[in-house]
Amino acid sequence: MGKEKRIISLEDAKNAIIEKYVYELFESWRELNNDERANRLDRIIVYATVEKGVFTLAELIERLKTYGLEVDIVNLEKSLDRLKVSYTIRRDDDGEYAFMLPLFREYILKGDYKVKLLGEIQSYLR
Repeated sequence: MGKEKRIISLEDAKNAIIEKYVYELFESWRELNNDERANRLDRIIVYATVEKGVFTLAELIERLKTYGLEVDIVNLEKSLDRLKVSYTIRRDDDGEYAFMLPLFREYILKGDYKVKLLGEIQSYLR
């Protein structure tokens, strides 16, 4: 609202509610499963691919290898499926994955996703 504004309008209140709702929605992708290791892999995939935005399975595997992470293909596909069902990513007919919502991608890019990626990988490898 800024420092000068002293009255909260109905529009300001609606925007705050929407912003809170969007934030909660954006945070819900972090735990899509009851299995913490599976959730960690979901987060690794998002953080590892968010910068490029569009990726193939082969590119994802190569990207993960650069971090010393080799994931069983079945677990990788399960993770990608969870991210698709949660509308985090989509897969087109050519086999390319992309983020569903540009705003979600921007949200992740504004955070410390590189630091989070390294932390998630370290925890995953334990």
